[in-house]
This record gives sequence, C-alpha cells and structure tokens, in this order.
Amino acid sequence: MTKYLLEITAEQAHVLARASELFARLHMGQLNILADEFIFAKQINSDNLLKLREGLKQLEPLITGLKQHANKGIHGLRHERAQIAWDLYQTIRHRLSWDEHAGGGFTVNFDKPFKCCDHPLAEITIMELEE
Repeated sequence: MTKYLLEITAEQAHVLARASELFARLHMGQLNILADEFIFAKQINSDNLLKLREGLKQLEPLITGLKQHANKGIHGLRHERAQIAWDLYQTIRHRLSWDEHAGGGFTVNFDKPFKCCDHPLAEITIMELEE
C-alpha cells in the first residue's frame, strides 16, 4: 500500500476535516449540512435559507431511497470513499480537539476515531516548526 505525507497548517486541517465531513454526510443523505455551511459562512439570507432547506428536504429521498429526514448512517453506506472521508474527518477532528483543548472535553471530538471502513485510519501528529 502506498502512503503519503501531507504537511498542513491547523487551519488547513480544519478545512480538510470539514470537507471530509460534508462529503460523507452528503452520501448519507444528510443534506441539511449544506444549508448549515451557508449559514456559518453568512452567505445566505433567511428567505433563501428556507427555500434551500425545503429543496434539500425534497432531494433526500432521491439520494437515500428512504423517507424524508431518514438516512442510512455511515455504516449503512456501500460507498467506500464516503466511509474513508468519515474516518479522515474523525481522525483530524480528534487531533485538533486535543491540540486546541489539552484538558479534553465531553464531546465525541475527544473520543478515539471509530473505524468504519477496511482502510487503516490515517495518522496525524502535530509538528513543531523551528523559527
């Protein structure tokens, strides 16, 4: 198996974690995360947000084959890359959480990643840069 080393900043790690989470959740049919992303970025007004949420709600059954607001969850997917993305998200989230809050916390961010695909979990360590 070929492996790669990627050196990134903490902010780039946050973006990579968010992108991985979005990719996985979209494949699970959790489309509201798209609306949330636009809210956080302050790129949408409340009228358009309501329209977006309604449109996404209509798309959910087309993606999942289930009723609205139902999803398969990450372990119910047969899309391996979505599961890989979820594992990447968990791994990066875990590392960043401990780096930013060394005392820990009471959210899943501080739990060890729970592997959900056949690929090994990614490894992430903090690098101290010499100035």
